[in-house]
Amino acid sequence: MVRDAPSSQLTNSFCSIAQENLNGAKRDLQEAENQIRTLETALTRAKQAKNRHDRDAKEIRLQRQQLEDRIEQLQAELDADAVNNTSALDELHAQYSEAEQNLQAANDTMEDSVNALDKLGDDNRDVKHQLDAANKQVEEAKAQLTKAEKRLEDKTASREYALRQKNQALEFVDMAQQEKESLEVSRVEQERLINEDYLPGATNVSRRIPVEPGNTVEVLDRKLEKLEQEHRRYQDSIGGSREEIYQAWRDAHKKFATAQRALSGQKDVAKKLKSALLYRKNRWKLFRKHITTRAKITFSYLLSERNFRGRILVHHADKTLDINVEPDISKNSDKGRQTKTLSGGEKSFSTICLLLSIWEAMGSPIRCLDEFDVFMDSANREVSMKMMIQAARRSVGRQFVLITPQAMGKYTEGVQDVSVHKMADPERGQTTLDFSAA
Repeated sequence: MVRDAPSSQLTNSFCSIAQENLNGAKRDLQEAENQIRTLETALTRAKQAKNRHDRDAKEIRLQRQQLEDRIEQLQAELDADAVNNTSALDELHAQYSEAEQNLQAANDTMEDSVNALDKLGDDNRDVKHQLDAANKQVEEAKAQLTKAEKRLEDKTASREYALRQKNQALEFVDMAQQEKESLEVSRVEQERLINEDYLPGATNVSRRIPVEPGNTVEVLDRKLEKLEQEHRRYQDSIGGSREEIYQAWRDAHKKFATAQRALSGQKDVAKKLKSALLYRKNRWKLFRKHITTRAKITFSYLLSERNFRGRILVHHADKTLDINVEPDISKNSDKGRQTKTLSGGEKSFSTICLLLSIWEAMGSPIRCLDEFDVFMDSANREVSMKMMIQAARRSVGRQFVLITPQAMGKYTEGVQDVSVHKMADPERGQTTLDFSAA
């Protein structure tokens, strides 16, 4: 038996969509909170890296000041060396004067010997021994003169060498003086550049750092190179330079602000969705209450067609449904009997009443029952068929398909909106198909 019926409200679809929207909003809110915690951790690390970088910069400026003090010390030592070269030149002059005096003494001695030899020429034999002695003295004087001349030559050579050394020293002094003047000009320019350009900016960052005594430029260069290498390794370990860390902090702060705004928006959306969900739940509960009440009223009304009395017990929290049916309407008690205490016909009739009352709250366009009247007697079957035909007539836009082995002729005589399709009798003695052969 087939009957057409219209579509109803999609209550269950609305509830599922609202629940999915709420779950999606909760997931978005959780992701936003996780992102905020990650950004806060990155911000704390960036601030710590910035503090360590500032401490390293102060130590480097201290070492730079120590190098400048060492340069001044070396300049003072250079000036002292120029004074010591002048003292060595005066000593060479004194040695040369002494050599000249010794040569003069030797010349005087030789002249005295010659005069004595002329005076004693006539008394050669008498003074032969004296002459030999004088010759010996002359030889000795000549030897001394040779030695004196040799010493004079040595002193002269030494004097010439000393003069050359002096001239070279004077040239070196002049060159050093010129280099000193050039360095002085450069120093003044560097001081002006430091005082006017570098020092104000450096003072804003840190105070002036002194250089320890004894450190040379090479030592400070090695220390500076070592510190630069450590600084580069430190930058690699913390993820970049101060500017890069600051830029990363700005990006993280910007993302944090964006995440806060997104979180605020998500909270507003979640609040509105929650409010909408509560409103829909309340509406759904009210709708469910109305449907339950209508199903109870319809169930009681359908039972009254057979002078039965009963009620539907619905527990929405436990998601359970039960029925109590009292076939004897003359009894005053409304407690009723459980379905398992009913007879087969009473149970089938009660089931038909329950299905018809529940179908009114469902939106399914097709409703089917298979062999519903197997355990019914003729009275219950007749009442049940009339009720289902009337329900089908009231349910416009829905189809009712009822499958039964009983005859339906008396229910379709003179009825235009009920169709009966009779199937051929099954063949007896059939066997099962052998699928294993395939």
